[in-house]
Amino acid sequence: MDSLKNQLLYPSTMGIFLLTNILFTLCPISSFGQLSEHFSDGNLSKNPTWQGDVEKFIVTNNYLISNSETTNDIFYISTPSYALEKTQWNIKLSIDFKTSSANYIDIFLASDSSNPAKETQTYFIRLGGTKDEISLYKKSGNETKLLIDGTDGKTENITLDLIITFNQNIWELKVNYDDGSNPVVEGTFRDNQPIESNYFSILIKQSTPSFFYKHRFHEIYVGPILRDIKPPKIDSTQVINSNTLKLFFNEYIDTTQTLFELNHPKQRPNTIILKDSTATLTYPYEFSNGRHILQIIHLRDLAGNRIDTFAYITIDKAQKPNRGDVIINEIHIDPSPPIHLPEAEYIE
Repeated sequence: MDSLKNQLLYPSTMGIFLLTNILFTLCPISSFGQLSEHFSDGNLSKNPTWQGDVEKFIVTNNYLISNSETTNDIFYISTPSYALEKTQWNIKLSIDFKTSSANYIDIFLASDSSNPAKETQTYFIRLGGTKDEISLYKKSGNETKLLIDGTDGKTENITLDLIITFNQNIWELKVNYDDGSNPVVEGTFRDNQPIESNYFSILIKQSTPSFFYKHRFHEIYVGPILRDIKPPKIDSTQVINSNTLKLFFNEYIDTTQTLFELNHPKQRPNTIILKDSTATLTYPYEFSNGRHILQIIHLRDLAGNRIDTFAYITIDKAQKPNRGDVIINEIHIDPSPPIHLPEAEYIE
């Protein structure tokens, strides 16, 4: 009895060792399953640890920038990543050149090797190529298959936000081209034979000195699919003219079912022009001076989050002058010779 009591109160060293071993074995799977890199630590050696041609990259001012001065060069970095199913990849980068078949970027979302030259199973995004597009490929053995074919002519001197998801065997590639339009879904693809992932990698191919230091990465996220649960909100308003308002929101919005009712009696706009996170409303009458209440009903963001809210608009426009409001008491018409006056015509 005492022996059993001692075992319960004072577990054996072997038991502690086994428990510690189990925890230690589980931890790396959790830590490598998610990647969040903002390059704010100024290095590639930890949190996360990158390997490969690390000397051909430099981290400065929270950016990862290519640092190779070799013509016709191919260089890469990679870090462990086991994430695939129910995973989202967010990658923001700048391309300060025109891509081509000799100048492009490959982003390996999931692969079986840390070295792209040795990979046999991988999914990768190519930015550039002969069509200057962003497309998703799958390599399996000696076969490389195009899964999603992006829009041609979109990868020249631009900042891009890539949003890629893999959920229930379906890939989706979405791109914000930062060109004044909403993010574009370039396509989806069902892959019923997904591969396994061990690494996330970035590969750059450049040809001449004009492409040196022209690849800039802002941030990288690999992890669970991000769910947007926050509704949009109004950042500011602007009176454009006597019957037009412009509303600025904190994110892209959907006004398909939205009502913008101004004052009493309720007045609704004739036209709504939606662009990115702004909405321009033109009403069928001119605004009067004073404080107006704009009621917004059924406004949604692109994730479907809804908000009903109010905005207060102050109108203070100049009034049209009446007869007699302007008095001209002196006219000088080209006085000649000019006496203590400029040689010009003017009204006082």
